[in-house]
Formats: sequence, structure tokens, C-alpha cells
Amino acid sequence: MNILENKRIIIGCAAIFALMFFLFYPNFYHYPDEQAYLRNVYLIFTGKMLITDPLYSYGYAFNGSAYVSAYPPLHSVLIAPFALFGWQFSFLSGLILHLINLFIFYKILKKLRLPVVFSLLYLFFPAIALLSTTLEAEISSITFVLLATYFFLCNDNKGFALAGFFAGISILARYTNAAIMLAFLIAILIDKKQRSKAWLFIASAVPGAAIMLAFNSFLYGSPFATAYLIIGYSSFSLDGFFLKAGYYVLLLSIVFPLMFFSMFFAKNRLRNAAVISSILFVALWGSYFFFYPRSRLEDLIIGADKFAPIVPLMLVCYAECLWKIIQKFSLEKHLGKIVVVAIILLVACSGFVMLKHKEKQDLKFEVFKKIYSETGEGALIIVDEKIASLSDKYKETPFTGMFFTEFFGDRKLASIKGDYSKYILDEKKTFFMEITMDPDIEVEIIPFEKK
Repeated sequence: MNILENKRIIIGCAAIFALMFFLFYPNFYHYPDEQAYLRNVYLIFTGKMLITDPLYSYGYAFNGSAYVSAYPPLHSVLIAPFALFGWQFSFLSGLILHLINLFIFYKILKKLRLPVVFSLLYLFFPAIALLSTTLEAEISSITFVLLATYFFLCNDNKGFALAGFFAGISILARYTNAAIMLAFLIAILIDKKQRSKAWLFIASAVPGAAIMLAFNSFLYGSPFATAYLIIGYSSFSLDGFFLKAGYYVLLLSIVFPLMFFSMFFAKNRLRNAAVISSILFVALWGSYFFFYPRSRLEDLIIGADKFAPIVPLMLVCYAECLWKIIQKFSLEKHLGKIVVVAIILLVACSGFVMLKHKEKQDLKFEVFKKIYSETGEGALIIVDEKIASLSDKYKETPFTGMFFTEFFGDRKLASIKGDYSKYILDEKKTFFMEITMDPDIEVEIIPFEKK
């Protein structure tokens, strides 16, 4: 039995991952972004993308006339079929997309004639395993980047056309995927044999780009505007660039040792695109104004989430380097033991971060249940204004996304600065929420008359 090409190992490990997923199945969302993607699903169902009442804006961005989603639409569209059965089923989208991504990654390794057992590197990569249990857009973003990668490697006219198409569509999941599209284009242009086919890639990327520009025009008033631009979150600077860039390179070299640097030693046809996209991502996030360094072990693992769309490209190069090391030191005779130990470590590591994230989700769910049980239908819950967001155009607190009328009833959870009296219609249905964030999150609900 050739353990390197044994599909049953991949299928068995996929089954193990699915079991872990259901063991740690989310009962609530943790990140504010998740509720935004989920709420977009229900707004799409009703054909409505604009919210005029600030008390129902829940972290949406104010474009001058209405509150709008801060995120591109593709991920919400992909969640929609699952949300039809209830919001709790939305989390299944992460598992399905992750397993689809595993299959595409497997096909990419076969196309490059690399051992398919290295597909397990993608399946159990801790940050991606964790993201699969969320409603974040990284998993769907990876799907379209992997599709673009597979067809890019076909190295023919049809392949470049489909690569451009999927690269363009990927921007509808994450704006930053434009950097990956640019990396693929540059990789084509520097290949003298393929340079003449660059126009196929560019032309095929137009549909996705056109939809994105139309979406931006409708919500933000300009084809090249984004929610981050109108709320002031699109600030870039070279201040501290090397510190931030170095930190991100370190993150991408810890979990799988030296993964980031493996790209520079790989020889496969994906190498140039992987290197260029990684450099562009490091430059992008290294110059971005927001920087949140992490120090705890689980946070170091999770911290690679910004780079999730390009991690599979790195992993392909990493797989090639690992295979060369195995061959160089004649370790083929020990492959059975190596694979077993690797699977145990990968399962343990990804299971650990999924467990830690599940604990955070459970805490948010307990907070949700407390708020829900202590307030009634039609309640206005005013959050401590000190917890408010950085931007006046973007009212966000750790919990403002917990309630929206589409499935939680008419409760309004809002951070209101200054005079809140104009929002109070019924004092008996008005509450204040005080939040203590350190050392643990604690919430106190105070009726209006007791404030």
C-alpha cells in the first residue's frame, strides 16, 4: 500500500475532522463579522440592503443616507441555503466548504505530482480549522482562490480563462483577494511562454470585478469606495511596518515551522504566484493601521486568519519541501510512522484551537441568553458608551450584533453616545447594559428606572 497516495487516509481524516466539527459545533457566533454576514442573508431574502433606523444598524456602516453592510456579498450568498433551515444551520456551511476546499487542494497536489497525503496539512491547519467553525468569509474566500489556483496550473487557454474568472469572483468574498489576483497576473507576465495569455486571465476576471464595482456604487456611492473607506478604517502607514510585517511572517512560520520561507525553496509552477501573493499580503497588513499582536499560544495559532486565503498556496510549497526532505534523508521507509505521528499532532493541534474557540462561543451564548431572559420584546438595550467603536460612523460593541429582528425578535441593542432620550419610546422597555471585560466578560442588565 502506497501511503503517500492512499485516498482512504484522506477520507478517514476528513471523517475525523467532521466528527470534531460536530463535537465543537457552534451554538452561537463569536465575532461581530459573523452576525453581519448572517444578517446579510436575511436582508438578501427580503431584497433589502439598506437600513435607515440607527437602532437596527448593528455595526453597519453609515454611507450618508443609510446604514449598509461593511462586507462583500458572496459569503452571505453561500450561507443562504443553510440559513433557510434556521440560523443554527448556517454554521454547516463552514464544514461543507472546508471539505470542498480539501478536495480541490488534493487535486492541486495531484496536478503538481506531489504526494496527496500532504492534503492533511490543509485539512488540519489550525487557523483554517477554527475558521471553518465560524461564519467568517475566509473559508469561502479560500474556495475561490483554490479554484483559481487549480485552473492556473492547467497552463492552457481554458485554464487561464477559468483562473481569471474565479480570481475575480473571489474578490466578492474578500476585497484583499485582489492582491492574489494581481499575483497570478504577475506570475503569468513573468513567464515568457505564457505571457501572451495574460489577456485571457484579465478578461475573465472582469465579471467578478464588475459585480464588485456595481455593489460598491450601490452601497457606498462610488465604484472604488468601500465601507472601510467611509468609516475611516482604510488607513495605511509605514510607521512600525517592519515590526508588523515581521510579526506576521513569524506567525506564518510557527505552527508549521518555516512554512512562510518554504515558498522561496520550492520549484513547482505555483511558486511565483505564492511568493508574490504572500509578499503583497505582508505589505498590505504590515502597513495597515490596525495591529493587534497576540501572545497566548491559541491566539498565535489563530492570528494567521488574515492570511487564510493564501495559506493553501504556501502549503503547496511546504508540501514540496517536506517531500524533498523525506527523500534527501531517505525517510521513505519510516513513512508509516511519520504519517501516524503527524496525524496525531495535527488532530490534537486543530482540535485544541477548535475547543478554545468553542469556549468563547459558549461564553457569548451565555451572555446572549442572559440578555434575552432579562428583557422583553420591543426592548431598547443601551450599551455602555465607553465600549463604543473607534469610528462615529460605525457603532459596534462586543454584543451589538447579538440581536436582529430577523430571528431574535424586536430587541434593539445599541451603543448610544451622548443624549439617548430621543430613542426612548417606553421607559419600561428600556434597559442599560454594563460590560466588564477583564478578567472575564460579565454583563449586568439594569432597568431604566434603576439607573
